[in-house]
Amino acid sequence: MLIVIARIKTRSGRIDKIVPLLQENTELGTSKQGHISSFLAKSTESENELLVYSLWENESLYEQAKKEIKKDPRTKKAMLQLLIHLSGEPAIETFTVIS
Repeated sequence: MLIVIARIKTRSGRIDKIVPLLQENTELGTSKQGHISSFLAKSTESENELLVYSLWENESLYEQAKKEIKKDPRTKKAMLQLLIHLSGEPAIETFTVIS
């Protein structure tokens, strides 16, 4: 299994504007083969930080889904809208489940 974590920092006071965009983008991934689960979380320590967590069957299915999602016009639109509210690029990390 593969865990994908995206840490997203927003500009001050903009978190409410990007949550719907992230939810829409996450929904595109949930329909893809290999997706197990996802959730969006808000930091308890910073009002401007979110975490997107998703669990996939394996890395190749995740990479395939990522390519398909990038081609979707809704993703491009959401990403353009999202970028104006971020304070930097999202930090995305992947982890392989070992136990």
